[in-house]
Amino acid sequence: MAEIKLKVISASGDTLAVSRAGESVSLVHTAPYADGDWIALECDEPGLYCVVQLEDTMPPVLVYIKERGMDFPIPPADNRVNYNPRSLTGSCHLLRARLATPEEIAERRNLAFNPYDCHGNHGFYPHASANVETRGEAVFAARNAVDGIYE
Repeated sequence: MAEIKLKVISASGDTLAVSRAGESVSLVHTAPYADGDWIALECDEPGLYCVVQLEDTMPPVLVYIKERGMDFPIPPADNRVNYNPRSLTGSCHLLRARLATPEEIAERRNLAFNPYDCHGNHGFYPHASANVETRGEAVFAARNAVDGIYE
C-alpha cells in the first residue's frame, strides 16, 4: 500500500515539522507561519487520491495527486482575504492527510471543490486557472471559483 508524509517547510527549504509516513498521517505544527513557508504532502508513488485537510479551519477535500506529492504555499498575511479570517493564523496548526478509499473515489461529490488550490499549482486536482489574475490579488484568484466559499 502507498504511504504519504506531511511536512512544513520554510522559505529557505528547511523542514520545520514532519509527520511519520503512513496511509493516514497527521501533523501538529506549533509555530506561526512565516512568509514563504509551505506545506508539502509527499507520496511514495504517483497517481494517488488523498483526503487532505491542511488547515483545521478549512474543510477536508478529496484530491488527485498526479506525481509524487503536492505543495500548498502559505499565502502572505496581507493576501489572505479569500480565506477564512482564522485560517493560517496563530501558533498551532493541525494538518491531516490520508489515502482515499475506493468508495470515496467513486461516490457522488462536487468534482470542482478544492479549497487548497493555488496559483501555479500543477500537481494536484481539481485545479482552476485563469489567463489573468489581476495584480496577484487574492480577490481575483482563480481558486475562488473552486474554494467553496460563497460569502
